[in-house]
Amino acid sequence: MKMIKKFIILFLVISNVFAFDLKKTDFETFTNYVSYSINKNIIISDSVNTKFSIFMPSDSMSKKEILNYYLRILKLKNLFYKITRDTILVYKPKDPTLKTYVIKYNYIPKEKLSSFLKSLYPNLKFFIFQDRVVFSTTYANYLNIKQVLYSLQKSYLTSVINFNIIVINNKKLKKIGTELNLPFRSKNLLLSLSSSTFNIVPTYPKDLGMILNFLYQKGISESISKPSLKLIDGNDYTLESVNKIPYITKTIKYSRDGTPYTETDLKYKDVGLRIYVKNVNITDKSVNFDLDIYIENLVSIENNIPITDLKHLTTHVELTKKHSHYLLSGLRSVTKINSKEGIPYLSKIPFLGFLFQNDKSSVQDFSFALIVSTDKFKVKR
Repeated sequence: MKMIKKFIILFLVISNVFAFDLKKTDFETFTNYVSYSINKNIIISDSVNTKFSIFMPSDSMSKKEILNYYLRILKLKNLFYKITRDTILVYKPKDPTLKTYVIKYNYIPKEKLSSFLKSLYPNLKFFIFQDRVVFSTTYANYLNIKQVLYSLQKSYLTSVINFNIIVINNKKLKKIGTELNLPFRSKNLLLSLSSSTFNIVPTYPKDLGMILNFLYQKGISESISKPSLKLIDGNDYTLESVNKIPYITKTIKYSRDGTPYTETDLKYKDVGLRIYVKNVNITDKSVNFDLDIYIENLVSIENNIPITDLKHLTTHVELTKKHSHYLLSGLRSVTKINSKEGIPYLSKIPFLGFLFQNDKSSVQDFSFALIVSTDKFKVKR
């Protein structure tokens, strides 16, 4: 019984769909027929191409069926319409005008922005230039892209991180060691600053400012860099405090006729402190990141080429409202430089020159301290 009901319903649907005679006519004639049948004026815009044919429906269709049939034809032909109480306006939408737009953005990495635009707007042609994206599209599409980029940009949290890199001359510190009259707590802090053991203090010691000021006045310490970085969630950064040591390399080459000649080249070796900030994760309650710290020391100069010693350590920093300062100390750098000095001309005499040469060595003993802080959790008044 159910199958019979389904068959009857299907037959009625098919009967309604094909309830017209296959009589071909042009669109204008059909429009006049629809206008007469539904008792509405139909106005066709001059931009509409009416040179196409349709099949006339049968007279058994109701006014509503005729109107729906007419509107379906308009939709198939990509024509727009507006219906009022007694009028139907048929028109063709204007081709959207493409214009060039520029949107400035911050924080979003270029590769992520490019991937985002390609996935969301596969047919959009765009060009990313520094902190701006240039593209050609319609005004409506431009407004949509602008809003999406604004929302995406707001999702990247930021935080300003302050670094204070301090270097301490341990040789000078030892010379005045007996002059220091400091409390026990301050002496321990000073020892951690100049020791060879890496220390992390997740707070800002009260005595630190006093000790650094004292060392600065004595010419023992110096703040060599105070950079500030605006960290963006998910990005990596590099801090450097290095000296470039020049040296000359010599290479034996041959001309086309086989004559040997010496070619010299001036090169530079970077020596000092490098800090890499990685895996930045910023939330409303904390700022987390990994620190890769490299200290490269100049050990000696052999055959005019600097020989260096590299130290590397890693640590994780978490800045919160309670611990918004970190002190990293004990980054010791001991450099021993061996060189030869000689009396000009005499020291270069073959076989006898060594009699006029003196071996000279110098030791430099420094400690680096790094203070990391953020203003993110300060209350703004």
